[in-house]
Amino acid sequence: MSGNALEQSLTGVFRFVVHKGKPIAAPRAETPTHYILMGIDVDLDRAMRMAVVETVSFLVQEKGLTPAKAFSLASLAVDFQVAEAVDVAQLVAAKIPKDLFLKK
Repeated sequence: MSGNALEQSLTGVFRFVVHKGKPIAAPRAETPTHYILMGIDVDLDRAMRMAVVETVSFLVQEKGLTPAKAFSLASLAVDFQVAEAVDVAQLVAAKIPKDLFLKK
């Protein structure tokens, strides 16, 4: 153990939306600027693969891309970050910039 930690008290405003009939395999989040897809596993490599699969799935289902184009976009323009690697579960977050898509 390194003994290092960062904890603080925060207050936030959250909105949770249930989309009935649209199952997802992992948590998702959305900010004003990004869609965030996640991969969670005890193995960091598997968590990364899960984040990529979730990203491609999102881009196909929600943005209408083909799987090949979704994978290419994920490779070029999506930021994959290790968001949690301290506890047993490893978390990789895929951040898709919203400005990649045309506004309707």
